[in-house]
Amino acid sequence: MVSGAARHGGAAGGAGPARGSRPGAGRAAPGIFGTGGGGMTPIGAEELAPLWGALPLPVLVLDGADRIRHVNTAAQEFLSTGASQLVGRPLEAHAGAASPVMALVAQARAGHSSLSQYNVELTWPDRPARPVDLHAALLLERAGEVMLVIHPRAMAEKMDHSLSFRSAARSVAGMAAMLAHEIRNPLAGISGAAQLLGMNLAEPDRELTELICEETDRIRKLVERVERFGDIGPVVRRPVNIHDVLGRARLAAAAGFARHVRFVEDFDPSLPPAAGDADQLHQAIVNLIRNAAEAAPEGGA
Repeated sequence: MVSGAARHGGAAGGAGPARGSRPGAGRAAPGIFGTGGGGMTPIGAEELAPLWGALPLPVLVLDGADRIRHVNTAAQEFLSTGASQLVGRPLEAHAGAASPVMALVAQARAGHSSLSQYNVELTWPDRPARPVDLHAALLLERAGEVMLVIHPRAMAEKMDHSLSFRSAARSVAGMAAMLAHEIRNPLAGISGAAQLLGMNLAEPDRELTELICEETDRIRKLVERVERFGDIGPVVRRPVNIHDVLGRARLAAAAGFARHVRFVEDFDPSLPPAAGDADQLHQAIVNLIRNAAEAAPEGGA
């Protein structure tokens, strides 16, 4: 339930500021953290109030008897309890005497230091137990007052997930770019060889070399889309002759996976051009033919 506490520094006997703390730390507005010191102009309570209310994390300030003195807006929302029900009441009445929150506050006060505990199950009246990270810091020169910061684990995990997702996306994008580069080179060789073959073939056979060139060009465009992984834009629609798309798909299927079936063409030759992406339409029709060919018997139509 508790992954352990981490000590952030301390000062013997409370005679000075904790190691690593800023000069004047814990010396802000009289209404919350005390008066200014060290030659610094103290911050007025009316100046600090907007900042206190705007803190994104739940924060409570406890007096020397562990009674809640101050609570910010984020804490009231997180605990689903208003300030009027919190201020002046012992923290123990809400969190429970056996809560790790109470132990952390006691350790911070006894050690004159700042402590943290991670992945703590925080219980609160009428609320389910929730995993949080806790940070308790002794406010110097304030008679044992402690500031308790609650960091909901859901927020931390969301940030970790976002960072992990970005890292994974960058890795996939890099792999896609590498594969695109490796595939593009042999495609150029295949296309060039098909063009040379077509120059020395009769007209009936030249149709197949033209098909090879068209298919390699389509694969090249697919590779370019893979290389732009994550950059998904809208489909650019242009007038497409659906008869040409159907013819190319039939030739590609008949020369490969559907050579065992018989094709019967029956469509209206007067169909007007359709708005779409020719390559994506071609891929969709090839997929439909593949499904039909896999289900058709030898010599079926």
